Amino acid sequence: MEKSCATSNRVKLRDGRLLAYREEGVPREEAKYKIIHVHGFGSSKYSEFSASKELVKELGVYILFYDRCGYGESDSNAKRSMKSEVDDIEELADQLEMGPKFYLIGSSMGSYPTWGCLNHIPHRLSGVAFVAPAVNYLWPSIPEKLIKNDYRRVLIKWCLWISKHDHGMLDWWVIQKLFLAAFLVIASIQVYLNSHDNEAHKRTSHITMLNKDKVPERNDLDTLRGDLATCYGQWDFDPADLSISQESCVQIWRGKKENVVPVQLQRWIMEKHPLISYYEIPGGGHKIKDYDGICDLILRALLLGEEQNLGKSIRNCHQRSYPPRFRSTTLPRTKEMSYLVDEIAPILEENAAETRRMLVEYWAHVAKTEGFDLEDMPPVKWPYNNGFYNGGLMASHCDKKTPCSGLVILYARLGLHRYHFLQGKNMQLSFVKKFNYDAGSAASCYYITLVAKDPDECKDQNFQTSVDEDRFGKFDLASYIARPLGTKDPFVGCDHGAVLDDFYLGSLPELPPGNDFSDRNRFYIVKESELQVHDWIRLYLELAVATTDRSTVNHDLSDLKILEVAVETKEDVKPSKERLNAKNAVFYISYKGKPRNGNPANCIAIVRRTFDEREGCLNLVGSRTQYADNGALSQMQGQEIPVSRTV
Repeated sequence: MEKSCATSNRVKLRDGRLLAYREEGVPREEAKYKIIHVHGFGSSKYSEFSASKELVKELGVYILFYDRCGYGESDSNAKRSMKSEVDDIEELADQLEMGPKFYLIGSSMGSYPTWGCLNHIPHRLSGVAFVAPAVNYLWPSIPEKLIKNDYRRVLIKWCLWISKHDHGMLDWWVIQKLFLAAFLVIASIQVYLNSHDNEAHKRTSHITMLNKDKVPERNDLDTLRGDLATCYGQWDFDPADLSISQESCVQIWRGKKENVVPVQLQRWIMEKHPLISYYEIPGGGHKIKDYDGICDLILRALLLGEEQNLGKSIRNCHQRSYPPRFRSTTLPRTKEMSYLVDEIAPILEENAAETRRMLVEYWAHVAKTEGFDLEDMPPVKWPYNNGFYNGGLMASHCDKKTPCSGLVILYARLGLHRYHFLQGKNMQLSFVKKFNYDAGSAASCYYITLVAKDPDECKDQNFQTSVDEDRFGKFDLASYIARPLGTKDPFVGCDHGAVLDDFYLGSLPELPPGNDFSDRNRFYIVKESELQVHDWIRLYLELAVATTDRSTVNHDLSDLKILEVAVETKEDVKPSKERLNAKNAVFYISYKGKPRNGNPANCIAIVRRTFDEREGCLNLVGSRTQYADNGALSQMQGQEIPVSRTV
């Protein structure tokens, strides 16, 4: 080990290069847990991992920060590669006598050396945590449909091309601050940070090499160029092919409002590796590592395995369309709420700590009950803007004096419909007992306790179901809990992107040319008798109306008259009438709607159903439109078919 003329310790590697490092936590020789932190693009060993000193001391944690080659006070490496990054980490650990095994935490673009260690030296790793990790668009197994419209892919491609082919052009671009802007996409500076990121950015050290007001030095440019090319160039392996077991102890942490790395790519990784523990921080951006309390959560989950307490899914609105091993930490939301407290610190200076404690206690209780039984734990309130801010779920009871809204009843029926898909039992709603919802968000999550009747056994049964609104005023719903009270639902998340055919992704399909549904190879026209049996078609129509026109949520929708229904699916189901039961299908529902100017309006609702049979996630997305009486959609105008309302 050598001491530089600066302030850092450095080790000399086998090839003669010097690697600078700094140490935090308990003394290395006394540590119970030894961690190497791998910093990201344009950063250095001074990148912070702000775990509380009390926790670090309590657990006996030693953290080693180092400058990756070319950064800070470490020598550059003209032969930088994935393998050389891994070799640097392993040799650093050996020279500092960290033992046969150690933990790795890779932040942002520091994730690619971390992936490299999982591939090349998995036997040296006690556990791995990726924090806001980068994703390489050249990974062979990434489905093209997930990245074909991603602008970040184009920017990275430009950077790689210029870096490889014309260094002079690169310098000119940087001087003009245009190419630097592309670098900033990867580094998530300012414009790509959300409000929580910006607050964290003000409190922490700024990235050393990247500054929008300063052009980097030539050596720095070479380092950035090499780091970028190694991260986003061809790798010698595909992470999807790695062998990751429960003993590997691998975790991914990212913010739900991340603007730097597409969320669908992280969720795709989870689909490939269901034994990776996945955490999304509600409201979090790219700099979640710098948020108050997040590093403590990471250490507890990584070192102590506190996954159940910290990561137990409450399957709420922070968890739409996530893959099987998704876990949403509830305590980070507590820390997100703490930013609101910080905004009104002058008012709450004496009570802020107590408010944070109450928020932690409240959301821990929400996690324990999975969002359902909150009668004994009211939301936390604090003074805000001449009123009070509610930090939690609102509880409502339904009875004769305060009946449930029609929308909640529809959501309860949707949950039972999901149970029918999963269990094959057509439970009928008797009544809703109570529900909890997120009053602080326009698009909410509903945790509904209801009573349903089993038609086979002719008896009532208490049920729990959860329905998530993706956007307010839009028909975009996910149902992922539907179970008899007292049982555990095996489902742990939704991954709507898991549907393989592009037909079920993105925008809804357009109506056929001339509104002609006569092509029997493409469409199946539902018979009147089938409408009576499959009363969920009526449910789809009422949801299409109620979610997109909130003035109807407490209105009687019995005036809706279905005219005709066409079904389209890409599934190979025979006979054609079985298209009604296809797990993934699109329904075109022609109907007469609410009177408009005194006359019934002819309308059509398009509803796309996707259902992951393995994971049990039912997703409905739809829209509706009015058409004229002068022939538009005339093929959908048939004799009125009376369909009774089942609620």
